[in-house]
Amino acid sequence: MLVAVPSAAHDELASRLTPSVLAAVADLVPDEWLETTQWLQSPADARDAYVDLLSARLADTGAWLPLACS
Repeated sequence: MLVAVPSAAHDELASRLTPSVLAAVADLVPDEWLETTQWLQSPADARDAYVDLLSARLADTGAWLPLACS
């Protein structure tokens, strides 16, 4: 879907992406696809980090949504 005003699409769709939805999607990613590190020592830690990142993006769209469209 090509949207003329990304902020309008965000406003419409962001409410559907609850923390539980993001966690459910992250749970679909196979363990083998998730890289562990010193700070993310398990696939579950990596999933939590992705959910945290995506939740933060939803909470502060001004930090990443194109300025011309906000």
